[in-house]
Amino acid sequence: MLRQMPNRVVVVLGISALLTVHAAGAEFLLPDTSGLSEAIGRQFVRPMLRLSDDAPVDHLYRWLKLDVDRDGYDELFIRLEGPGLCARGDCPIVGFRQIEDGSWLPIITAVGSTVAMEGEPVLVTGTGGTQAYEYDPETITLVPSNR
Repeated sequence: MLRQMPNRVVVVLGISALLTVHAAGAEFLLPDTSGLSEAIGRQFVRPMLRLSDDAPVDHLYRWLKLDVDRDGYDELFIRLEGPGLCARGDCPIVGFRQIEDGSWLPIITAVGSTVAMEGEPVLVTGTGGTQAYEYDPETITLVPSNR
């Protein structure tokens, strides 16, 4: 279940990196006509890419929901893609977690092609290999794991 999204989220993001993303067997979803896709484009993608409110963004991202901290609420993962965003098959991936006050905090910024959740770690794979991440409740982020 994805909780209500904020009016604005601004994330400073160094952008580099495209591809197919998997999580527990599911692929990142293309934006569609659902209200959720529209809200993700409006409230996350446009601010991250510093685009105007009327700029089309459907071709610039894919999204996926995963409950990485096992609290019963999904975190949101957005893979940015498009001209100038991706390199050698990898794209920027940003994950967000909603906190108690309703705002969304970035929990991971990575560059890769796929995201998978196999048990505890979240795995981000790109042309340079696979990196495992674990949820750290102290910092409310996904941190690199040695697994």
